[in-house]
Amino acid sequence: MFLFFSQVVLAQSLTGDKSVLGSSRTYKKVSGDTVRLRPSVVEKIEKEEKRKAKAEAKAAKAKTPRVKKSLVDSVQYTPHKYTLGERVIMQGDSGHDVLSVAKILVKKLYLDEADIIYTPDGGAVYDGAMVKAVLLFQKFNDFYEDGIIGRELIKALRKKK
Repeated sequence: MFLFFSQVVLAQSLTGDKSVLGSSRTYKKVSGDTVRLRPSVVEKIEKEEKRKAKAEAKAAKAKTPRVKKSLVDSVQYTPHKYTLGERVIMQGDSGHDVLSVAKILVKKLYLDEADIIYTPDGGAVYDGAMVKAVLLFQKFNDFYEDGIIGRELIKALRKKK
């Protein structure tokens, strides 16, 4: 029965008879074959394609990170310029007070001038070779070797010796 019906549909579509198919549209498949479809089927296919396109657009939009602009973004940040002894300096800190410690360590021959890591604002970063220099200074001056630059260590650095 199915074979007979498909042959009738095929024969009618080839001859252009629209009694079984109604008004139809012709589509070309990727493989090169031409297929005729009913308008209701065409509408379903088009709706499915639109739904897939919306889903893909939504997925692409979800993948891109959203950047929310706040009032803080428009305010320029100027870092506080600490003077030596105003704060405790730990590894990773930067500023002009760190640069002052670096200059003292260079004068005392614990640090080489080339090992100082400068920041764009004119300060220095307390990291790498400078931490090693501070640890060495702490070792030779009977401090606890933790690499933290506090008030007592600054007093010892400022002493002439």
